[in-house]
Amino acid sequence: MDFRRLRLSAGFKVAHYLKVVLFIPLCLFAVLRCFSLLPGWNVITLFLFWFLITPVSIIFLSSKISSGGNILGQAMIALISFYSMMIFMIYEHFESDYFFIMAASFLYNLLVMMVAMIVDRDDKKNTSKPPISSSNS
Repeated sequence: MDFRRLRLSAGFKVAHYLKVVLFIPLCLFAVLRCFSLLPGWNVITLFLFWFLITPVSIIFLSSKISSGGNILGQAMIALISFYSMMIFMIYEHFESDYFFIMAASFLYNLLVMMVAMIVDRDDKKNTSKPPISSSNS
């Protein structure tokens, strides 16, 4: 058994998941910062960012970082990591409406990612089977 190769592949996986866990949330923090500075926060922009821009950005960045494989699984990891960092940063404001909307969007985005993963898994399962041919011999 080649232990050097094993270490390199394990190091690659660790580096890849560090990119997923750290790089994607940092990119989202940059988007969050720009979004909060340019239009400012009101009810419309709040819902727009947390319910639309966040999941689309996470899936887009995961697809750009990933070299194939489980893009939605990596997006799920990035989603949990981003919201964990956000909750840690603003836990003092847990009674505000903004915090409630952010927490609700986390549950919503988690549900959307789970449904997308299930649909993707079923789609892969159905396309991996060869089509049934009816031959009239």
